[in-house]
Amino acid sequence: MQAAAHGRREIVEILLPRTNPIPYLPDWSELYVEPIANAKSEGREAFANGDYGYALYCFSRPSCIDPDDATLHANLSLCSLKLRNGVQAVRYAQECQRLRPDWAKAWFREGEALSMLQKHGAAVTAFQEALKLDPASVEIKNKLRY
Repeated sequence: MQAAAHGRREIVEILLPRTNPIPYLPDWSELYVEPIANAKSEGREAFANGDYGYALYCFSRPSCIDPDDATLHANLSLCSLKLRNGVQAVRYAQECQRLRPDWAKAWFREGEALSMLQKHGAAVTAFQEALKLDPASVEIKNKLRY
């Protein structure tokens, strides 16, 4: 599923004949590769254009197919932040942390969302964890200065 989620059609075509069916995706095929890649691309474009609601929608589609893609959860968290939905942003950030606990961006997103929710103590803790994972990040250091 990772190959499909990352738009690697050539790998999917090699692996698909050798895979077992996925119970919750009975119609899984290489045909999912393009829709996933297109949804991600549309999401990035919508985000760049400031259409955060549509970007959220676009990133939600492939996350249903590949719920283990941490990058999608980070993107969903950022879109939720832009839409001023701190509660949802925290949930997506925490899911991202579950998938990639050693990724500073996951902790940074949680810190931003908690700040939005005025949970400053918890936000500082999240930013400190992010800084442990990426000690050179000026962006994280700046968040801890405030």
